[in-house]
Amino acid sequence: MVDPRPYCRLAKILCILAFSTITSITFSAAIEKTDIVFVLRGQNETTLYPIKNSFQPEAASVLAGLSKISFGKVSSVEIFDGGIDSNETGYKASREDIDPASTTHDVVVVGAGSAGLYAAKTLNEYGYDVMIIEATNRIGGRIKSESLGDMRVELGAEEHYRATGDNPVWSAVRDAYGESIYVSPYLGSTALSMDGGSNTCWRENFALRPCRDDSDVATFDGFYDWYWEPNQHLDADSSLAEDVASKYGVDVSHRAYHLYDNGFAGGSYATNLDQLGARSLALQSNQWDLSNSTQTLGDKDLGYSDVLETLWWDDVVANSDLLLSSPVVTIDTSGDDVVITDSSGARHAARQVIVTVSIGVLQSEMIDFIPDLPEATIAAYKGIGMDMGMKVPMRFSSAWWETEGEALAWLVTEGLAGACWVPSDYKVASSSHILMCYPMGDNGTALNDIAVAAGGAAAGDAAIIDAILADLDRTFPQALGLASANYVEGIVQNWGADPYTLGVYSYPKIGTYTTASDSRRRDLQDPVANGRVFFAGEGTHTTHPSTVPGALHEGERAARAVHAINTLYPSSCSLDCFSFNIDADEELEADALTDGLLVIRHLFGFSGDALIANATSNVATRQDAAEITIYLNDAESELDIDGDGEARALTDGLLLIRYLFGFSGNSLISGAVSETAARTSAEQIETYISARIPAS
Repeated sequence: MVDPRPYCRLAKILCILAFSTITSITFSAAIEKTDIVFVLRGQNETTLYPIKNSFQPEAASVLAGLSKISFGKVSSVEIFDGGIDSNETGYKASREDIDPASTTHDVVVVGAGSAGLYAAKTLNEYGYDVMIIEATNRIGGRIKSESLGDMRVELGAEEHYRATGDNPVWSAVRDAYGESIYVSPYLGSTALSMDGGSNTCWRENFALRPCRDDSDVATFDGFYDWYWEPNQHLDADSSLAEDVASKYGVDVSHRAYHLYDNGFAGGSYATNLDQLGARSLALQSNQWDLSNSTQTLGDKDLGYSDVLETLWWDDVVANSDLLLSSPVVTIDTSGDDVVITDSSGARHAARQVIVTVSIGVLQSEMIDFIPDLPEATIAAYKGIGMDMGMKVPMRFSSAWWETEGEALAWLVTEGLAGACWVPSDYKVASSSHILMCYPMGDNGTALNDIAVAAGGAAAGDAAIIDAILADLDRTFPQALGLASANYVEGIVQNWGADPYTLGVYSYPKIGTYTTASDSRRRDLQDPVANGRVFFAGEGTHTTHPSTVPGALHEGERAARAVHAINTLYPSSCSLDCFSFNIDADEELEADALTDGLLVIRHLFGFSGDALIANATSNVATRQDAAEITIYLNDAESELDIDGDGEARALTDGLLLIRYLFGFSGNSLISGAVSETAARTSAEQIETYISARIPAS
């Protein structure tokens, strides 16, 4: 059983050195990062408990050159959950010596998908000791690459966004693999099945049936300029299907309804048209800040998961503890520590936990939170959509679909296949013929029911592929029955039936967004249990959800929020705990018209006389512009008051000068907190600044 008393990382031994009751602590050359929970009892019988949360995680680097800690002349040592026996003086550095059923870490990350792994990466960089607990037998989450034919296919995320929106993947991949690694996807022309396949059209003028001749297709094309405008969707309780019926007269019985349902709602949002909130979608779309175009990996031997493992995840796993095949069943915050229990009964204590499971898993409530989560958090995850769906790549002996002598970029069917494309066309030098189909929402549910009726497992997958082939067989008038005739093999990745995803990715349902700044996604970002439980994932991102960059950014945000909390509320921490205080001119007090002005000028880029003019006190001991610049440059991380990773004049500088002028509450933070900030409330900002004000 995990001891409930405060635990610490070995770096915190530094804070114990001040106690004269410990007669001897000897260090020699480098130590593994290992957690122990311990109490030292000195010779005068004084019990010394390490002070909870009193250390900066970066202090771990101080121990980077140490390899062994030996205790001498300590009357007794009590160690909980491994490390040192009370009868021994040697340090057991190996994880193998720690009871796996009772572990302690600084932070536990639940889920080893993109958000969880990037959160762990960020925490590792801060110096935290991290455990990642993953329910499945692999890392990567909904990024999953497998081989089919002579190439890698993506069973999860496939598209790569460009650099816009601070996408960390784009530059990292190009730097590692060269600019030529990226190619354009969706090569060729679009085909749209109409009238049961008898009037399937192509977006080519030379086609047997050009789409330009179909007035319902022309109407559908106009939809793309309309759906994302909030002023066109004023009823917050209307679905997009209802708005489409009202605007275009296209309902479920219409011959072109599948273009909106399979092609748009399924192809872009992994759900059905009647599940999308019309106003929610418009509000979300208006905030989109990633690139509008995408690229894909052109190397046929390289998948998305291969790339991220090489770039980041291998290092993350090497620097963290990882438990696979260990679904979390409870997260208990009723005691001093967060205690996470997995399905084997093993208990893992931490100061904080970052929960990165999917919206579908949260909605299933398979994780028991003790005590119950706040109603606002429950309403947040229930207010975000997540639907059934799957990706089904199939290999054929020929490109039978090229009935017009043109490559197929995008296909919308009227049946269970939904939307399809040809990834083998963009994989350089691939000789395979692979069609990827994307049945979502009701199509995913129907196919899953077919699989269950067939007995599940391999028989279920075969039944799903047979049903998709039957749809494809009737889609092209010049190629009737050729899908089944040319089929070789395929893979079914049923995300909706996967017990640890329970859906494809999140979408905006009715009520997900009420205004541009008020959304259930944003609500789910709020930590609970007094800053000990954090949620992160693609579903919590407000401006580019349902994307890999969104998941990465959210993992990073949660990790920064954890770090902000730990530097914001260190127990028994005086000003001496920080390397910086706001008194920039060193007059022994912080003042808006001196220190506040100096900081905001510095953040605007002022230097020399322009920095210090009329902004230093006559009694200040630091009055030289160069000296003040050096001081503030050294304090750049501390000047990041809202914790968004960057010190900026119109956020951090404004917050500081307002605070020094006496502003508080909403008047302090209004319009001055970054959208990616870790510290967002007035209380957090006030506490952060006040801890850095010199004592009077």
